[in-house]
Amino acid sequence: TQLAGEAGMNIVGCSLVGCIAAMGGGTLNNLLYASSSPILGNAGVFWVRIPAYLATALGASIFTFFAWPLYCERQAEIEIKSMLPHDDND
Repeated sequence: TQLAGEAGMNIVGCSLVGCIAAMGGGTLNNLLYASSSPILGNAGVFWVRIPAYLATALGASIFTFFAWPLYCERQAEIEIKSMLPHDDND
């Protein structure tokens, strides 16, 4: 989500990238090892069976989309202040 936002994507693109990054590995694992096979008793990948995973990833992506620029701005202010000369008597 951070890199997608810095690349100029909007909130939809950033959320999509964030959700793919968050759940892609588990989805691939479910598909490769047949844990999503209806024959074995599980129907669908984990985020389809339990949508709370998708909601959590989406919420984290949206939060990061808005919080990351604020964090970067604050870090830049701290960096600039640390480079400026300061009086030790204060």
